[in-house]
Amino acid sequence: MTTRRFAILFAFTALAAAWLAPLAPARAEPFERLLPFLVDLDGWQGEKPDGESMNLGDDSMSRATREYRRGDDKIRLSVLVGAAARSAIGPIETGLTRETADGHVRATTIAGFKALKIYNDKKKSGAVLIALDGETVVSFSYEGIGEDEAAALAEKLDLNGVAAAAKAK
Repeated sequence: MTTRRFAILFAFTALAAAWLAPLAPARAEPFERLLPFLVDLDGWQGEKPDGESMNLGDDSMSRATREYRRGDDKIRLSVLVGAAARSAIGPIETGLTRETADGHVRATTIAGFKALKIYNDKKKSGAVLIALDGETVVSFSYEGIGEDEAAALAEKLDLNGVAAAAKAK
């Protein structure tokens, strides 16, 4: 799903949640505590980190994101906590593996956490999805760099720190 479509869907979900549950307790986990883990990457120009937290009835979600550029190459680093993360955890936990003529999805581990490496050979793009627990996923999507470089960059992240920050109340 494109970023724009996700933003529109996210906005409608937020409006529906606000309408249907105006008295829901303020449970959204603050995304601000995730921002310090969106660190500078050597050789890359990082944009300002951003994020949001919201309530979804009895559930909540937070997202912290930072984009990076190096010439035409791009990286988008995101930490998802709550409802947004749970949809990505299933394929990671089951160890999904898939090979096609254009690329692959491979189960792996990164810093001791279950992960998926997704790569499209023709577009030289992909993602690394890392499940930190049942509620938290780190997504490291990229364009223009190789799979090995992306995995090496993802391994430099403080994943244990992200996991602890996501659990903090």
